[in-house]
Amino acid sequence: MSQGILIFQAIVTIACIAFVLAAGIQKSNRLSKLMLIVAFLCLIENAAYLMEIQADSISAILLIMKLRYIGVAFIDTFFLLFCMRYSHKKIPKHLVGVMLVVDILVMISAWTSQYHSLFYRDIYYVTAGSLTYLHRVYGPVIYFNSVYETVQIFACAYLALKGWREAKDEKYRRSCKMLFFCVLLPFVVVPIRLSGLDRGYELIPSLTAVGMILFFSSAMVQDMFDIARVAHNNIFENMHEPIIIVDGNYGFVEANIKAKKLFPSLADQRQGQLLTETKLLSYLRTGIANKMYLGDQVYDVHIDQIYEEDVLMGYSILLMDLTDEEKQMKRIQSLVTAANEANQAKSDFIASMSHELRTPINSIMGMNEMILREAKDPQILQYGKDVESAANMLLSLVNDILDSSKLSTGKLNILPVHYDLGNMISDLYQMLSPHAKKKNLTFQVVVDPTLPRAYIGDDIRIRQVLINLLTNAIKYTAQGSVTFYVESVQTTDSSDLGVRFSIKDTGNGIKPEKIPQIYERFNRVEETAVRHIEGSGLGLSISSSLLQLMGSKLDVWSQEGVGSDFSFVLYQPVADPTPIGEFAQMVAQNVAYEEFASGFVAPKAKILLVDDNEMNRRVFVELLKESRIQITEADSGAECLRLTKEHAYDLIFLDHMMPEMDGIETRRNMLSDEGNLCRQVPIVMLTANVTAGAREKYLAEGFCDFLPKPILYDQLEKMLLTYLPKDLVKKGQKDDKDQAQADMELPQIEEFDAEYAMLIWKSPSRYRTGLQEFARDLARAQEKLTTLFDTTWTDETKEDYRRCIHTLKGTAATVGALLLSKTARLIEIALADGRIDQVQTLHPILMEQIEDAGKHLADYFKDHKDTTAETKENLLEMMQSALENQDLQAVDFLYQQLQDRAWSVDAASVLATLGQDLSEFSWESATRKVEILRTFC
Repeated sequence: MSQGILIFQAIVTIACIAFVLAAGIQKSNRLSKLMLIVAFLCLIENAAYLMEIQADSISAILLIMKLRYIGVAFIDTFFLLFCMRYSHKKIPKHLVGVMLVVDILVMISAWTSQYHSLFYRDIYYVTAGSLTYLHRVYGPVIYFNSVYETVQIFACAYLALKGWREAKDEKYRRSCKMLFFCVLLPFVVVPIRLSGLDRGYELIPSLTAVGMILFFSSAMVQDMFDIARVAHNNIFENMHEPIIIVDGNYGFVEANIKAKKLFPSLADQRQGQLLTETKLLSYLRTGIANKMYLGDQVYDVHIDQIYEEDVLMGYSILLMDLTDEEKQMKRIQSLVTAANEANQAKSDFIASMSHELRTPINSIMGMNEMILREAKDPQILQYGKDVESAANMLLSLVNDILDSSKLSTGKLNILPVHYDLGNMISDLYQMLSPHAKKKNLTFQVVVDPTLPRAYIGDDIRIRQVLINLLTNAIKYTAQGSVTFYVESVQTTDSSDLGVRFSIKDTGNGIKPEKIPQIYERFNRVEETAVRHIEGSGLGLSISSSLLQLMGSKLDVWSQEGVGSDFSFVLYQPVADPTPIGEFAQMVAQNVAYEEFASGFVAPKAKILLVDDNEMNRRVFVELLKESRIQITEADSGAECLRLTKEHAYDLIFLDHMMPEMDGIETRRNMLSDEGNLCRQVPIVMLTANVTAGAREKYLAEGFCDFLPKPILYDQLEKMLLTYLPKDLVKKGQKDDKDQAQADMELPQIEEFDAEYAMLIWKSPSRYRTGLQEFARDLARAQEKLTTLFDTTWTDETKEDYRRCIHTLKGTAATVGALLLSKTARLIEIALADGRIDQVQTLHPILMEQIEDAGKHLADYFKDHKDTTAETKENLLEMMQSALENQDLQAVDFLYQQLQDRAWSVDAASVLATLGQDLSEFSWESATRKVEILRTFC
C-alpha cells in the first residue's frame, strides 16, 4: 500500500480512539451506551484494518482479519439499534436476537476461514505498476453479509429520513438530517470500486467511521444525548393525557400521540400553521379553560402559558380525561338529588302544615283578643286568658317547626344590618320581665356601659336566640333569679368587637352527661321532671344552628341542683362606637320614646327624599303615610339640587349610590352653591352598603346621620323625632284604618320572609302593595340584567350591571326576599373585587332565583285577589304618582291591577273612562278620574 493510504488509515484510527473517549464521557443513558459500543466496534474495525494493510504475509492478514471481524460483524446491528432508539422506535426483542445470532455466525465463519471456502475462495497479491495489494475472492458468506449489512444501513437511512421529515423539534430535525447523510456516506465506495480506483483498499471501514464521527460530533454539539431532552421526548410522547403545544400566535408546534388520536387533523398540521382545531382555538383565544365534550368523552382543559426570560413563547393545552369521574359524579348527584327530594318532600309537608295551621291560629287569637277586650264576666275573661296562653304556645311551636324546617333545607339565611344593641336589650327586658315577675323571680340585666351602641349583624336572629334562652331560663327556674349579662370580649381585629351574651339561672340544672341531648330536635332533658312545663324541644336546637350560621356556638355549663349558664360570643363590625351607657337610663329613655312615638304627626314638616329607585321611595312614603309629613321626591342628584334651590326643607334623606352624581357629591354641590336654600338643613345618608366605619365616614362628610337600607320603620321614626324641629312634631293616635291594616292576614309566600319584611312595612296592606310593585319591577330587572350580561362588557355596561344589581339587592331585602338579596350582594362584592369568574358563576343562579320569585308572587296574587278599600286606595295613589311621572309601564300595570278589583257599578263606569283616557294619553283627565275613584274607597 502507498504511504498516503497508510497515513489516512492511521488518522481515521486515531479519530476512532477520540470517538470512543468522547462517547465514554457522555451522561450515562441507553442511547449514549449504544453510541459507545458503536464507537468501540468502529475502532476495532479500523485499527485491525490498519494492521492488516501493513502485514507482509497472507497468514498474518488472516490472523488480523479475525480481530477485525469482531467489529465488522456487529457494528451495523448495534448502529441500527442506536438509530431505532434515537428515533423513539421499538424493535422486537426476538428480532434483535436473530440479528445477533447472524452476526455471531458471520464472525465464526471469518475465524474459521482457513478450513473452508465459504468466506474467502482465494487470497493473493496483485501487482499493478508500482502498487502491490491483496486481492480477495469472496465466498457466499461475504456476499450474504454484504446484502445483510446493506439492508441494515438502508433501515438506518429510512429512520433518519422519517425523523428529518416529521420531527417538530428543530434541533432533532437537523440531527436526523445529518444522520441520514452520514449513514449513506459508505455507499460512496460503490462507484469508486466499480472504477477500480480503490486498488485493493477497502474504503467502507474508514467511510463508516467518518460518517459516524461526523454525526456524533453534530449531535454532541446540540446536546442530543442530554438525558433531560430524551426524558422530555419520552414523557411527552408517552403521556396518557393529550397535550398540544402552540406558539404565541396559536401556530402549531407539536402534539403527542394521544392528542393526534383524539384530533386526527393534528397529524397533518405543519409547524407554525394556525391551529385548525376550532374548539382548541376558541379556548386559547378566550382564555377560558373549561370542560370539553367530545362524543361520550369529557375532558378538563388546562391552558398554561410558556415563558422564556419573561417573554411569552406559546401555550400548552393539556386535556385530562374526566369521563369516568363525570359518570361517577352523575351517579352521586342522582343519589343526592333523590335524597334531597325526599328531604324536601318532608320539609315541604312540615312547612305547608305549619302555614296552614298559622291561619286558623291567627284567627283564634284575633277573636280571642276581642273577647278579652269586650267581656266583663270574670269567668269568661279567665277562659280568654287560657285560650291566649294555649294559642301563644301553639303559635310558638309552629314557628319553631318552620325555622327547623328552613334550617334543615338551608333556606334560613343570615342578613347583617345596622342595629342598636341598647334597644334590643331594653326590648328583651320589657318583654320578659313581666313573666319573671309573675313567677316571683328576680330578673337582672347587667350590661357593660362601655360597649358600643350599634353593630352590623342579623338582629332578628340574635333576638330570636336570646328570647329562646331567656324564656327557657325563666320557665325552668322555680325560685331564685335569672341574670342576663352582656359584656365585651377582647379581639385582635380592630374592625370587629366581641360581645358575650350570658344567661345564668338558679334552676334545677342539668346532669353533665345529658348536656349533649339538649341540642337534639324534639328532645327534652328530664322529660318526667319538666312535663308540667310547656315546650317543644326545638328551641335550643334552633338556637345552636342559628349561632353556627353567625360564626358562633352555644356554650353550656350546668350543675344539677345549682343552676345553668348558657352563653355565646358574637364578633361583629361596630356601626356606632358611642358607649351604650347605663342600662337603667337606657330603659327609661326607650319607654319615654315608645310612649311618644306610638303615634305622632307632623303635617307642617317638609322633607326631601332623594333616591333613584322608585321602589325605595314608595316604601319610604308608605311608612310615613300616617304621619302626614309633606314629602317631596327626587330621583337624582341633579333634581335634588334644583329643588333645594327653589324650596326650603326641614330634613333631607339622600341616597348614596346614584348614577351620574352620588349622594356625597350632591351634598358637596349643595354646600358650594350660595343660592341653595338648604345648606344648613340636616341631611341623613341612605345606604345599603353598611360596613364598619360607615357612620364615621358619613359624619366626616358632614351628614348628620345615616340610615341603613332596607329602612326599618322604628329606625326611620326615631330619626325623624331626632332631627325634625320639635315644634313641628305632635303626638297623634292610630285610627280605625290602622287597626284594620294590622288585623289583615300577613302574606305568606315561598322564599319570602314576611316577618322580616313587616319590620319595614309595619302593615300587611302596605307590605302587599310593596310586593305588587316588586313583582312588576322584578320582570324589568330580569330583562335588563340579562341584556347587560349578554352584551360585551365595557366600563359603562359593567357599571350599569352593578347599579342594577345594587338596586335589586335593596328592593329584594325590602320585601323579604332575603336569599335573592344575598345572591345580589355576593355579585356586587365580586364586581367590586374584579372577580368576573364569580360573577359568571353567580349570574345564572340569580336569574333562576328571580324566575322562582316571580312565579311565587304570581301564584300568590292569583290565589289572593284583595278587594279591600285600603288596597284599592294604595293602587290609586301609586297610579297618581305614575301619571305624574308619565311612567307608561307602571300605568299599564296599575290599571290592570285596578281592573282585577271589585267595584260598584258607578265606580266601574269611572274606571272604564280612566282606561279610555290612558289609551289617548290624556294625563290630566286621567288624574281627575283617579281622584274620583278615591272617593269610592
